[in-house]
Amino acid sequence: MKSINAGVFFRIVLFLLCLSTGVSAQKAASSESDLKKQADRYFESEDFEDALVPYSQLLSLYPQDAVYNYRYGICLIIAGKEKNKAANFLQKASADAATPVEVWYYLAKAYMVIRRFSDAQNALMKFSQLAPPAKQKKLESDVLLSNCNNAIEFQKYKKNVVIIDSRDLARNEFSHFYDWTIANGRYVPAADQFLTSQDKDKVENPVMFISNDKQTIYLSSYGKGSLGGKDIYLVRKMTNGQWAQPENLGSPINTTANEEFPYLDRDGRTLYFCSKGDKSIGGYDIFKSSFDFNTGKWSEPENMGWPINTIGDDYLFVPVNKGREAFYATTIESDKKSISIRKIQLPDQVSNQVTINGFYFPQDQRVRRDARISILQGNGQGLVTSVYTDPQTGKYEVDLEPGKIM
Repeated sequence: MKSINAGVFFRIVLFLLCLSTGVSAQKAASSESDLKKQADRYFESEDFEDALVPYSQLLSLYPQDAVYNYRYGICLIIAGKEKNKAANFLQKASADAATPVEVWYYLAKAYMVIRRFSDAQNALMKFSQLAPPAKQKKLESDVLLSNCNNAIEFQKYKKNVVIIDSRDLARNEFSHFYDWTIANGRYVPAADQFLTSQDKDKVENPVMFISNDKQTIYLSSYGKGSLGGKDIYLVRKMTNGQWAQPENLGSPINTTANEEFPYLDRDGRTLYFCSKGDKSIGGYDIFKSSFDFNTGKWSEPENMGWPINTIGDDYLFVPVNKGREAFYATTIESDKKSISIRKIQLPDQVSNQVTINGFYFPQDQRVRRDARISILQGNGQGLVTSVYTDPQTGKYEVDLEPGKIM
């Protein structure tokens, strides 16, 4: 009887085991050759999420194969949950001269995930030396290098952040799972009257932020006067009870890149939003800016820094408990269809905020409850903030730093 080589026998057994652990949604490959064809077909059609399982199975058979390491590493970075493992596979692939030059670009991204920023810079330098200009332009490697440089700078001011809770949710409905009962408003489906034709064509399940007093709306839109891509707009309720036309917030809030998910905090003047602008670490980063009621201008947006912002997309930052805790969403540990909502503590955030609240009951108009409450600085230097009462109950509430209020 003809003997079977032990190594071949082991691979056959391991291959059968791999098939038994495959994802049921995928058609099981009947042979190693079919498994390779399946993996390559998914990868070449840019279905990176479905390519993860077959390439993982192939790597269990051939752990040193440069092509499998290269493609699996890219799939992890783009569509995998365990992005922090991608560098190991891409490092192996980069050691083979036959590996496509793009390996250095994706290796740089993988290094950034695990905060090896100097290594990421070196990988991008290698990519710039080997890749033709057209390829560099297509992948926007100059943007990634800028992200890396920003991350190095923000590392100097790294925030102390403790993750209390994290859960994965569908990307198209994650804002529904925030606890809006302790916020300054809530996210709701965007009203059709505020959406442009581009919004309706390009945005799935558009949403908007409406304040508790129901006098102010913030939303992201491909609207009139856009500085590029999606911008943030403000919509005010007029004295006749109708909504005015959306106003573009302009610079410095909006840039030539996309801005999304605005949230106005309980002080009535601090806006949190996300942007892909040139101060980003990668993807969407969370920024904050304060409105000066005396000058009518927004302050230069401040990047919330590492580790709140990552190389992934980071969205919808909502502070609670007077800024000592917050909710936000991130894709850094998510696949293409999901997003993680985190609740965090900020132990170094010392807040002396006081809450001012009350009810508006005019003596001459007993049924009227809508009013604008202005809070002035105690030194007479102008307005601190302005909030509206609830038009049904007359209630108002605002959190402010003490010492400047009269």
